[in-house]
Amino acid sequence: MKGKELIATGGALFAAIIVATIAYFTSGYWTSLFLNLASTLIGIGVGIALINVYFDVKSRRRAIQPLLQLITPSIAKVHNSLLRRGFDNFGMPQFKEIMDRYHVNNRDPRALSPDERNKLYDIVKSDKNGVLALYDMLESDLRELTIVLGWSFDPQILASAFACRYAITKMRSVVFDDSDQCKLDVCEQFLDVDGAASLVFARLVKVTGQGSEVYTDKI
Repeated sequence: MKGKELIATGGALFAAIIVATIAYFTSGYWTSLFLNLASTLIGIGVGIALINVYFDVKSRRRAIQPLLQLITPSIAKVHNSLLRRGFDNFGMPQFKEIMDRYHVNNRDPRALSPDERNKLYDIVKSDKNGVLALYDMLESDLRELTIVLGWSFDPQILASAFACRYAITKMRSVVFDDSDQCKLDVCEQFLDVDGAASLVFARLVKVTGQGSEVYTDKI
């Protein structure tokens, strides 16, 4: 709410407290009168607050629509790149099963077989710079998204956006030394970035009422 609306809401509630206090020291007809007046003032204050919150949410929802258009290409590139690489190396049915198994097991890369982890690791390592370039673009868009939305609009969008950025940061810090732990880390971040970005997109779609589900072959 803006300053004037805050003052109006606060004034109405403050007046209600004063009137209710006066009612406490009266009796009979005057008590009833002052209590009714106090309840009316409370209703006015709450009404002003609710109306302004409603219009504030509506205005931010309208602002999200172009924001969705802005961020969709970077999410789509990351998502479709992962699917293309996965389908090329595993085939569509197996890779979709791998992704489902990973998420069903609380995003634990150990749910994947050693051979599956090796292949996913090789996918990323063979084009590390290309993968990170896509992540850089996505992270930049997610940063702008969180700034525009602020903390109060939709906690689920912010949580997924920060989870995605955290996974990107962890991927950048990986030392590709071909160790088992390194392969676990790469598989985890590779799948987590896509999963979190997809949740951001899906939630934005739900809030704005636009678009379609993200977890398809293409956005």
